[in-house]
Amino acid sequence: MKLRPFLLPSALLVSSLNSYAQTYTGNDLLNDMSASNPQQVFAMGYVAGAAEAIRDVIDAQRLSNNQRKGLLPTYCSPGAGIPREQLLDIVKKYLLDNPASRHDGADVQVYAALTEAFPCPANPK
Repeated sequence: MKLRPFLLPSALLVSSLNSYAQTYTGNDLLNDMSASNPQQVFAMGYVAGAAEAIRDVIDAQRLSNNQRKGLLPTYCSPGAGIPREQLLDIVKKYLLDNPASRHDGADVQVYAALTEAFPCPANPK
């Protein structure tokens, strides 16, 4: 059959595409935080973007459910906000203190770091 010559190249292409679908992990984020300037800038942008997205999701959940029933544990950001450098310090410390979970997605690591650093009060008003 004439399709046979295309099987191996097609299989190689499909297997190489899988490598691009890998998750950006806590290990990747920590490496970028500790690397040269372009990677540090990427890490800062990633952490700031993830923190912003997480806060937006939390705000949307609060708007749609005033009683907070069934919501994920959230972090309560200080009123004045968190400077980017402080965000990086918080996330980097969390990554260094929790090596067992660094294989998880970087977004999960940012969420866990913020939840640990800025827990919400037990009885919100």
